[in-house]
Amino acid sequence: MDVSTQLSPNFTVADLIVTSTGIPNVPDDSYLPNLTALANVLELLRQIDTFTVVSGFRSPAVNASVGGADYSYHSDGLAADILPDNISNQDFWQHIHNTPRFSNALGEYIYYPLSHRTIHVSTPTAAKVNFDLMQNAAGTYVRSNIAPEPSYNMDLYSSPGAD
Repeated sequence: MDVSTQLSPNFTVADLIVTSTGIPNVPDDSYLPNLTALANVLELLRQIDTFTVVSGFRSPAVNASVGGADYSYHSDGLAADILPDNISNQDFWQHIHNTPRFSNALGEYIYYPLSHRTIHVSTPTAAKVNFDLMQNAAGTYVRSNIAPEPSYNMDLYSSPGAD
């Protein structure tokens, strides 16, 4: 695959295959539709804030190296971990959660305040649309069960499931 291929106005293949592992991570051309769908979701999220893609597509070797899930959407080119440039991860996640045009355009969006320090987003699939998760104080992942409302204060240690 040509890594300079422009997938959307702001994203190329190279932007979505970034890895710090040093392991080769270039998918074959069959992943182009998935990477394009991911780039389009990321374009939408740029309306909230610009961000850095920390991890996008992961080859099996890269996914294993970083401890990714066996059936990770990253391995299909359908997910990215991002770091907002100008607002906190918490504020970015809340913007997604409180705005249906963002939350309904995603498969899942996960806030990782303890471990990864990133926000995981994926394209919608038949299995997941508007699936919100957050990492609680114990380091496990739970549905937020937070009713979308702009005034919600997401304090990590009073999060649902943080018993």
